[in-house]
Amino acid sequence: VHPPATFIPLVYLDYIVSLKQEAFKLGWIKNKGLEQSLDAKLDSAKAALQRGQPKTALNVLNALLNEVEAQQGKGLTSEGYGLLKYNVLYLIERL
Repeated sequence: VHPPATFIPLVYLDYIVSLKQEAFKLGWIKNKGLEQSLDAKLDSAKAALQRGQPKTALNVLNALLNEVEAQQGKGLTSEGYGLLKYNVLYLIERL
């Protein structure tokens, strides 16, 4: 999976979703409940962007970051933590 060549928030968010799916397959996200919780936040952020509400998307993405931080070393391996944290931060910085 490669990042999109041109930065478009919705496209990049889809890229993060694909990274999250791969991380789950690799066991970097250790349980289905955490994966579903991350999915819910990613879906909510995507819906907010589609409605033209970047501030709402930012709030949801910050909540996702908080969850990633809380799950570091628990429900997330160090690889899963880094993958999600730094890609979500990249998106947040560009909204």
